[in-house]
Amino acid sequence: MKHLVLSTSSSCLANLNLTQNIQSIPLHLNINNVDFLDGKNINPASLTHIMQTSPSALAKTSPPTEAEINAIFKDLHAKGYQTLFVCTLSSKFSDTYETIQNCRRAFDGKMNIYVYDSLNLNLTEGAMAYEADSMLRQGKNIAEVTRRLDYIRDHSAFFFTLSDLSYITKARKLSAPASFFANLFDIKPIMEVNQEGYIVATEKVRKIDPTLRKMAENVQQLIKNDNAFVYLADAGFDHLTSYFANILEREYGLSNLPVIPVSSVSLANHGYKGVGIGVFYGDLPELVDHFKN
Repeated sequence: MKHLVLSTSSSCLANLNLTQNIQSIPLHLNINNVDFLDGKNINPASLTHIMQTSPSALAKTSPPTEAEINAIFKDLHAKGYQTLFVCTLSSKFSDTYETIQNCRRAFDGKMNIYVYDSLNLNLTEGAMAYEADSMLRQGKNIAEVTRRLDYIRDHSAFFFTLSDLSYITKARKLSAPASFFANLFDIKPIMEVNQEGYIVATEKVRKIDPTLRKMAENVQQLIKNDNAFVYLADAGFDHLTSYFANILEREYGLSNLPVIPVSSVSLANHGYKGVGIGVFYGDLPELVDHFKN
């Protein structure tokens, strides 16, 4: 049975040149009333450049339209695909999952379309889509695939902080009074995607150095003696990413970590003045092998 895996453009796979067997569904980014298609005419590097050279620019994201999803499904049906497995970014901060579900129903009886809510984004979403493709190629059934993706989600974590809160304040992701007091006391929030698929600020630490160390300690607590793959998430603020990498190597023995650019969707929501650290642990996803070669 001819099958294909699709993922949303928030998965980072296109930026890693890993979409040869996975089709990307682009989200929209609106910057100062100009519409862009993620991965088509804008990517993380170009969005970072816009933010750096035009400090007043604000980016907003929106899901693909039903017309765009229907066009993708019609094209794949015409090409003879019988099964589609669509891995989306978290339904808790995008309507993409719901939009795709609505479109799927129109193809009942024509194609088998399965839509999986990753409850995540960035490399975790990408690892799930990559795993789904590998497993379907091995002849695994959908139930086996979804169980494995659930495991990957439950055995991964991602922590992110911002050195400057001005962008998320302008984008109204943080209230002005909260931003004022955070800046006054030099508070840096540590954000993560929780098990329900929401991006939440789990801790607030004063000053950037203790914040970076706390994120590293969070990762160490998760992996303990388990098999693990740790990576850095880069938003384009090279100085901060390099600084964090030095702390991780010098104080935690984590050296030569892969640096993965965050997705355009993430950048649009929090700006480029941040850095993150992610981890997969336990039975590692197949995507990890890509970084070992």
